Amino acid sequence: MNAPITHTAPAVPGRNFTAVLSDHLDAELTAYRALMALAEAKQKEIIAGNMKEFSALLLKEQAALAESNKLKQQRERLFANLAERLNVPTANLKLSALLERIAEPMRSQLATRQNDLRNLLERLRAANERNLLLIRHCLGYVRDVLGTVLGTAETITAGGYDRRGGSGEPAAVGNLVNHSG
Repeated sequence: MNAPITHTAPAVPGRNFTAVLSDHLDAELTAYRALMALAEAKQKEIIAGNMKEFSALLLKEQAALAESNKLKQQRERLFANLAERLNVPTANLKLSALLERIAEPMRSQLATRQNDLRNLLERLRAANERNLLLIRHCLGYVRDVLGTVLGTAETITAGGYDRRGGSGEPAAVGNLVNHSG
């Protein structure tokens, strides 16, 4: 059952499956490297507070994500075709299982690409988490500044006075802007 894979990929007649898989993994690596570069650029723009550039990067990221999704669908079709030829359920066919069936030296080359892809995806996930954290901190800062300037919903009153003639609000809670106008 672990016979070496010598099939030709149906999408590219005449090409060895391992060559097609190698090219496909290279294309995925390229797409994810582009997403990583965008994630790093977004981080710089978030830190700099340059929302115009950040927005432009988000648009570029949409195109890169579309390309990466297209490559994922191609990989799924490639694996589905191979699973059919090997008479194996598609859900059970993973790259690591394929590597066991591929002869050297191609096995080493594909294993290197698999590791590169895994490491790159982990770095991309970490970069996106850092960007999310930075955005949350920025929004928290904006919320705090607005709370200082405008006050919170609890401190905004309808203009009533307490017994001493004050508004009943604690000192230094915000309300730098007069809401009652």
